[in-house]
Amino acid sequence: MERGTRIAAQLEAGNFPLVNLFPTFLSELGPDLYFRYDTHWNPAGQRLAAELTLDEIRRRWPTLLADTPAQLSADRDDAAGS
Repeated sequence: MERGTRIAAQLEAGNFPLVNLFPTFLSELGPDLYFRYDTHWNPAGQRLAAELTLDEIRRRWPTLLADTPAQLSADRDDAAGS
């Protein structure tokens, strides 16, 4: 079992909330999500991580952001259009 998968499984087994980005970032999209000469996420990777995290927060805790979804959606749409 790969290290990231093992860590994710341990956290989930301990009932720790987790947004597992490993599958997406290790998929065929992976190389386009990192800076070319570096292991840090580039703006596309940062955006994808934020979107996946926000989606998971909304899925798990739908009332947590109940007062702000319109603004968050507008910000997300603005970022996608730029």
